Amino acid sequence: MWWLSADRPSVSAARILSGNRPLHEELDRALADLIGAEDALTLVSGHATNVTVIGHLMGPDDLIVHDALAHDSILQGCRQSGAARQPFPHNDTATLDRILTNVRDRYRRVLIVVEGVYSMDGDTADLAALIAVKQKHDALLMVDEAHSIGVMGKTGGGWPSTPG
Repeated sequence: MWWLSADRPSVSAARILSGNRPLHEELDRALADLIGAEDALTLVSGHATNVTVIGHLMGPDDLIVHDALAHDSILQGCRQSGAARQPFPHNDTATLDRILTNVRDRYRRVLIVVEGVYSMDGDTADLAALIAVKQKHDALLMVDEAHSIGVMGKTGGGWPSTPG
């Protein structure tokens, strides 16, 4: 175990417990640059990220539609949020579009959640089609890049690093 000193960061606890360090900010900045984002925030794990982000972004007046093969951490985030949840068949954006056509007007916000690369099958999401559905239905889109960042995309920034 590493211990915190003036010149060495600790890996003994999450930043919420051990404090924010310059190294955390360097990591966040480097990840944002890698994926071409304005900013980034690292959390303690991918699992915790899905549970936390989904659980706090969405609420009882919202709908979360997710790929049927979504990781359990996505499903746990859905449950924590209190939002309605609707799976759609794996990589079937036509069915996703039909679902949203039928129910979008019943919800304040809609979040579409997929994985960039599905760990069990190695399939990739059709990001262009998902963006089209997202825009058509005024939805949010979350892509879990846990299995694609660092190995997919032109610069390793995920599947793909920049759409289009």
